[in-house]
Amino acid sequence: MTVAEVVQTAFGDAELPEGVLSEQDVRSAQLRHLAPALGRAMYGAVLEGRYAELADEWLKPALALFVKAAVLPSLMQRVGAAGVVRYGGETFEAASDAAVVAWSRRVRRDAATLLDAARRQMAADPAVYPEYDPAEDVHCRTSIAGSVVL
Repeated sequence: MTVAEVVQTAFGDAELPEGVLSEQDVRSAQLRHLAPALGRAMYGAVLEGRYAELADEWLKPALALFVKAAVLPSLMQRVGAAGVVRYGGETFEAASDAAVVAWSRRVRRDAATLLDAARRQMAADPAVYPEYDPAEDVHCRTSIAGSVVL
């Protein structure tokens, strides 16, 4: 996904400050969330452009939300010559740290739900997705309870 696609999918018509999102943010989210869930062979197949329907329906929206969750805290603060500063303004009040954390958590849950749907679809039809191997899917090898990996 491009940065523009992420912005359109995750933020819609919202205007983001210049430089708040980068290609590195997108790549990082791909490597952190999609690659471990898909496994090496399936991740490679998706990057090559195979399974475009799966990518468009489930993977790209999930990726966009993972990126959104990652950048939400940086939307309320900036690093510059004055150090770390928080946005304020004449007509807006900055959200509390707790509110941003809660919103980020909800966005990550939504992204995980979309990724889980893609994983279920791939697991249910191995003939269509032969590169998907549940043994390589990190979610099939771990349990998570209350954000703790067991």
